[in-house]
Amino acid sequence: MRSSLLRMDTQTLKHIRVYCLKKYSSSNTPRHDAGHMERVRKNALAITKILGLQKRIDTNLLQSACYLHDIVTVTCYVGSGTILSNVKAHVFEKLFIKKHIVSIVSQFHLRSNEKNILVTAITNHPYSIPYRRLHTHADLYSKILQDADSLDYVSKERLHQFCRRHPSLSFLAHRYIFFIRSKLRFFLNFSESADVVSY
Repeated sequence: MRSSLLRMDTQTLKHIRVYCLKKYSSSNTPRHDAGHMERVRKNALAITKILGLQKRIDTNLLQSACYLHDIVTVTCYVGSGTILSNVKAHVFEKLFIKKHIVSIVSQFHLRSNEKNILVTAITNHPYSIPYRRLHTHADLYSKILQDADSLDYVSKERLHQFCRRHPSLSFLAHRYIFFIRSKLRFFLNFSESADVVSY
């Protein structure tokens, strides 16, 4: 994707953001809330800057991917909120995304290449941690979005949210996240992405 291509207009980005804020605010999955969405967006922009990709990336389109990356989870999957329900949503996340993301993205005024980039990046974003299903040969949007989401996976905000919801698992959660943080570059498409985080 070269900078000479048309970029997503700001109005479309705003429309997507407002839509997502509304959906995330009514979500019953607290780890996929507006705060997570914004942190992933900030991570993605920081990764783009660290890698010097500002001229190769449509940052409005990238931010839209960040806003929409968990939209299927919050709008199409209704779980009970239990650990088992969360595991099921996690294991089958990519299948849920493939089933629903095209219809969600299609409601916005997008050019076909924008729609294709969004659908691809959002479909590709799961499973970096702990499975290390990376996309090192995929498009930049897929790689940056996956890394940006992975960085928030180990953030102190997400850890605190999980521990508040499941206090009995707090000790294990802290040990698990500590381990993942120590190996974080192993779970990223761009090892430089790890430089964005601070704990």
